[in-house]
Amino acid sequence: MIMENDKSKMADLHLFKAIQRTPFSPLKIDNVEVIAGSSQQEDNIDYNPELIGVADDQHSISSGDTDHEQEKVDYVEKLNEMKRQREDPMTHCEGDTDIDDLYTPEDADVDLGVADIDDMSCELSDPPSEDGGLSTLECETDEENKPPPGKRRRGKGIQVQRIYFDESNMMDTSQLCKGMCFTDAGQFRKALKSYHIVKGRDYKYTRNKADRIKVKCSQDKVKCDFFIRASQVGSEKTFMVREMIAPHTCPSHRNCTRVDSTWLSERYEDDFWSDPNWKVEAFMARCLRETGTYISKSKAYRARRKATEKVLGNKEKQYKRIRDYLQTLIDTNPGTTAVVTTINRDVLGLAPRFSGLFICFSAQKEGFINGCRPFISIDGCFVKLTNGAQVLAASARDENNNMFPIAFAVGLMNAIPIVFPDSEHRYCKMHLLQNMGNKGWRGEKYKGFVDAAIYATTVWDYDKAMEDLKKLNLKAWEWLIAIGKEHFSRHAFSPKAKSDLVVNNLSEVFNKYILDARDKPIVTMVEHIRRKVMVRLSLKRQGGDAAQWEITPIVAGKLEMEKNHARYCWCYQSNLTTWEVHCLDRSFAVDISARTCACHKWQLTGIPCKHDVCALYKAGHTPEDYVADYFRKDAYMRTYTAVIYPVPDEHRWTKTDSPYIDPPKFDKHVGRPKKSRRRGPDEGPRVQGPARKTTSTCSNCRRDGHTCSNIKVSLTLSILRPIFI
Repeated sequence: MIMENDKSKMADLHLFKAIQRTPFSPLKIDNVEVIAGSSQQEDNIDYNPELIGVADDQHSISSGDTDHEQEKVDYVEKLNEMKRQREDPMTHCEGDTDIDDLYTPEDADVDLGVADIDDMSCELSDPPSEDGGLSTLECETDEENKPPPGKRRRGKGIQVQRIYFDESNMMDTSQLCKGMCFTDAGQFRKALKSYHIVKGRDYKYTRNKADRIKVKCSQDKVKCDFFIRASQVGSEKTFMVREMIAPHTCPSHRNCTRVDSTWLSERYEDDFWSDPNWKVEAFMARCLRETGTYISKSKAYRARRKATEKVLGNKEKQYKRIRDYLQTLIDTNPGTTAVVTTINRDVLGLAPRFSGLFICFSAQKEGFINGCRPFISIDGCFVKLTNGAQVLAASARDENNNMFPIAFAVGLMNAIPIVFPDSEHRYCKMHLLQNMGNKGWRGEKYKGFVDAAIYATTVWDYDKAMEDLKKLNLKAWEWLIAIGKEHFSRHAFSPKAKSDLVVNNLSEVFNKYILDARDKPIVTMVEHIRRKVMVRLSLKRQGGDAAQWEITPIVAGKLEMEKNHARYCWCYQSNLTTWEVHCLDRSFAVDISARTCACHKWQLTGIPCKHDVCALYKAGHTPEDYVADYFRKDAYMRTYTAVIYPVPDEHRWTKTDSPYIDPPKFDKHVGRPKKSRRRGPDEGPRVQGPARKTTSTCSNCRRDGHTCSNIKVSLTLSILRPIFI
């Protein structure tokens, strides 16, 4: 049995008051025994607030102490209730006068006795006021509120809210003032530079350290009191303006030396994001209008180069993680082929050097195999950098005779004989004529005979054109015969591809399609091409879903032209499927079941020619039913069913264990980099604007492509007008 007397009850009361005054000290109540003894022993008992608790339930309590035990239980419940209120932010308010101490001893002892608690309670009790208390207007001063000796304040000091510099509004000079905070010293220096550029003044550093900066006016001829001092805030990187004497009292000037290419690139970076090819003249005018400072053209070029490097990326650094980028392409688009080739260096320890790149997305593979005709157009165009690389593109024709990109590569290797050893090779007519012109065989007669041989769909037409060329120039005829008719004449083409193309327009269309990307760094260029192809496939897919036609519009238009020409033909039936069709002074045999014509056009293109249409109408058939399956809607949808999926940015690329790749050698040439294509000797001058749609004829030499006002030869007498006096 535990016996308690009045002194133990008094200790509990003092303990409860002490706990009330200490709300931030949690009370832990464990099983603690209070030992009863004589009155002398009870006087010497020390009570520890952290060890006082409820007696163990296994001990018995006398019936005479039931009231006291109930009072103790009530105390404990009240303590628990206070603890719950302290933990609940909705009911507890820090700083309540009934539970918060004004001061706390510096060397406070946790184990306080009863006597110590009594002394503390007496010491903290308010003395009676003579005037009955202070009125609301008679506030105590700070001197009167100082803590007694040996004590400290518990409450935190008043913190002034900081105002940080808004870097997005850099040109606002009112931001640079006393008390303004900056994230670091670099931001403060940028703000200081922008302030003086707007004001048209200059400054110099009297102290320029990592933790302290002092600046004054750089003008020596006129006394100027401008001064600013800034330093770090404690151990933080934050910079604060401690002292500032402004504004400048010296005169302003137009040519501020603080306007450099780095500041210009950072100031107008957002504008270069919108237009990386921003004209230098417009850039200089914009800078003069906003800052009042004239910049030279060379400085404007340097600023644009730095800004575009931030926007588009560094052309040399992008080669390092190109393997990570290609692996990301494969992960996001399963089935994609992405290969990079390198050249090992002779020096040990050097990273391999970039050689070539090949990318073919799975959507392009599936579209070509499932829907397109087996016809590929391959050509290259130079990258507008200084390493001599080319973008080699492979394109096909979809069911509507539009361009369908299959794959592209970046490199210098011509791998067509290796990749396509057994395929039929066709040569572009334009390049064929250009090569003839380089050998000296130019003129309308040469062009006419070569065109007739190229467009001939029968052997008779081809032989006639070649005989005419032989009569004109024997060497030109021998040179063209040596090439081989299977490479340039339609009558010798295989009908498997269902295409009669003799020009490489598909590749030229793709080269024009990626023109904006060819002057960008390697990864930026590939990403630009990928996004354009991804959007193109999506738009074609949506257009095909909404289309109501069964035959593609381009092919349907060609068939309508053949129908109009068939009106002037007449035919004679040989049997159920064979017909003899006459057109002017020539006749051709048509087999409807075999879908062949003696003119070779139906086999070559897959579209019925005028002879076939005439026979089909006579036999009671519909020409649209005899169009090749390559030109129908279901084949069109198979071409654009697959999807190119998005690719994450550089921060989320798949990391590979392969070493970095060094960029190829970049040759820096003197002068401004040239991006325009070199025109051939037989090509006219480049014409800009709306005049490109018309043909100009020179009144001096009677040739097209120029006028007599932009040539340097002397004018003939025939165009000189006499002057009458």
